[in-house]
Amino acid sequence: MKNFIFIWLMLGIVLQGLAQSKGTIDSLNRVINDSHNRPESRVLACVVQGEYYINKPVKTPKDLDSASVALKKAQYLKTTLNAPSTAGEILFLAALISKRKDLKEEGNRLNDQALTFLKKKPGSDFLGRALLEKGDYLNIDDSVQLKQKIKLLNEAMSCFQNAKFIKTRAGLWKSIGDLYGISRSDPGNLALALEAYQRSMNTYFSYGYRNVQDIYVEMSGIYRDLGNDKEGLHYCLMAIQTAERARDSSMTMCQIYNTAGMQYCQLLDYANAKKYWLKSLKLAEKLNDKGAIFNLTVNLYTAYRHDNEYGKLKQLLDRIHSRFPENDLQNQYVSGTLYLGYYTDIKDLVNGKKYSMQLIKLISTANEGILRHIGQETYSAIADYYTLASDFNNAYKYWKLAYSTMMRFDNRMSNKAGAFHAHFKIDTASHNMRSAISYLVRYAKLRDTMYTVSKAEQEANLRVLYDTKEKEYELAESKQKIHMLTQNEQLQRANLKQAVLMRNITIAFTIIVIIVSALLLRMVILRKKAMRKIARTNSLLEKLVSEKEWLLREIHHRVKNNLHTIICLLESQATYLEKDALKAIDDSRHRIYAMSLIHQKLYENDDVKTIDMNDYVTSLIHYLQDCYDLKNNITFHLEIAPVLIDASIAIPIGLIINEAVTNAIKYAFPKNAAGRISIKLYEDREKIIVIVADNGIGINMELINKPAPSMGLRLIKGLCDDIGGKISFNNDTGTEIKLICNRIPAEEEVINMQELLNNIPDAT
Repeated sequence: MKNFIFIWLMLGIVLQGLAQSKGTIDSLNRVINDSHNRPESRVLACVVQGEYYINKPVKTPKDLDSASVALKKAQYLKTTLNAPSTAGEILFLAALISKRKDLKEEGNRLNDQALTFLKKKPGSDFLGRALLEKGDYLNIDDSVQLKQKIKLLNEAMSCFQNAKFIKTRAGLWKSIGDLYGISRSDPGNLALALEAYQRSMNTYFSYGYRNVQDIYVEMSGIYRDLGNDKEGLHYCLMAIQTAERARDSSMTMCQIYNTAGMQYCQLLDYANAKKYWLKSLKLAEKLNDKGAIFNLTVNLYTAYRHDNEYGKLKQLLDRIHSRFPENDLQNQYVSGTLYLGYYTDIKDLVNGKKYSMQLIKLISTANEGILRHIGQETYSAIADYYTLASDFNNAYKYWKLAYSTMMRFDNRMSNKAGAFHAHFKIDTASHNMRSAISYLVRYAKLRDTMYTVSKAEQEANLRVLYDTKEKEYELAESKQKIHMLTQNEQLQRANLKQAVLMRNITIAFTIIVIIVSALLLRMVILRKKAMRKIARTNSLLEKLVSEKEWLLREIHHRVKNNLHTIICLLESQATYLEKDALKAIDDSRHRIYAMSLIHQKLYENDDVKTIDMNDYVTSLIHYLQDCYDLKNNITFHLEIAPVLIDASIAIPIGLIINEAVTNAIKYAFPKNAAGRISIKLYEDREKIIVIVADNGIGINMELINKPAPSMGLRLIKGLCDDIGGKISFNNDTGTEIKLICNRIPAEEEVINMQELLNNIPDAT
């Protein structure tokens, strides 16, 4: 688990503010290609783009090439745009690419060069990332390099103080705790690990993240090592509760269950130990993690042997052994060793001999890795079998092999004590009492030493915990005293400020009362004068409005009469004309009537500025029906909303409707064919929508797009432009003409009331 500390940590830092999508690259490209951005911003965008490709969770073969392209572009922009301050960031990206290419020495060298430049920018998040990258090259199995790594992480922490890096800080504290937890032989490190884990949890909690089961389980192990089994179990159960609430089904959950089993085993509660080990084994089998399966099988083997549950033990061994192929080396060693121990316990010499021969043949060719992992256990199991079989020469032989393997790879006192006790059992079985007593004494001395050391370690650990708690208490008490003194000082300052403020307020209030009284007196005088002026103004305005409305009605009436006179003249002239000339006269007569009708409606209404389009369009269509002998072949469908429109807009709309309907009557239905013409007019968000449609043969779209169309089309387009509207044509099912224009004229005359008021003489 510790091997992956920095992988997820670095990935979280780089991708924390970036979405894993094409949008990320697009947004960075916009920054890179925009010449208005600062040169440094463009170069750094290239570096971040390269990091994105290097640290993508799901990588493709092209990602490394894309990162290299981003690096070259950053180097080119740095040179051409003269941005030398970005040298550190570019070297950092080059280091990442070299590391990805497995050129670790070159990557380490480039990262060191990057740090030389980035340290000139203290607090930079790039500096923090480079420090973490430097730490990734260190070997945590070396105590000196481990300390260096912890130091680098603490330095990096100061680079991620911005609020957007809160997740990064939480992860950093977790990583520092993991590193301190590696050296568990030092109680001081365990206390520092607990402090780091606590800070990590507090940071996670500060932004609402509660799934910290991995931290709980690490704290559980530390408290167990400190000898505080009660606290260890407490944090282990918290880890279980948190993980189950989050529905965690990963290997973290498997590790938590296993740790719980270890905690209960430490407390000699084998029932609960087996319960959690079985849960962990079930999850490990589901995730098909072979290493975890065998480790948990060994743990359960110990518990079943302790409780003499050999039936359940045999079922477990058979199930795990059959799960993996016979030629699987790990299966052969672990299953063989556990089977041999089982048959030795139940005194089955026949099956015991079978497995002992298999293991002897197998371990004779074992490499150092196998011997380190399971060599001592295998040799010990063989020695125990030969002790049961009374073959003491082989028993001593394999005990010596087990002892030498233990001394070579794991010579802890507990292991030595176990080896001496095993020799004592062989001596006892072979009736070698002198040797038995000798090894029993050596075993007892080691056990007493272990007890003394254990007690000393526990006392040291408890002293560390006590000192840590004491310092925390003293620090909290000091902070509380400082806080109280600060509050008292602030209170005194606040009281002084309040007294000065009250004095100033009293003086200011007195001055304000005097000023306000004078202003009120002046306002009363001015108000009386203004009221007299407003009264005369209102009287004058009412007279002006009345005269204006009368004049407008008179004008509209005379315009209507004049237009009607023109229509009569055109009708008289039409009796002497034929064909095209007659057609032109008729078209003009209809257009003039459409305008005349507007003026008629205006002087008939109380409002001389707006037209009711429902009344107007209906009258216009009735007029056109009367003018053309339609013989009921063409029907009209009107959907006209009662919209009031300014006359300056209504006249062009009326002419457009006149042209559209006239064209439909003339050309949409050849040979007196039956048809239908529909007119819609309604208002939508301060826009007037007019639709004139027929189900005839449809207009020729090429005619519309010609440079010099017919008079009617030119008139429609010209009128549309005059009112700032948009016109569209469609001939899918006949002809549809759609007009969209503003309800209110683009420019209206505004009466300057101030100028009007200024021209009125004051009262004498």
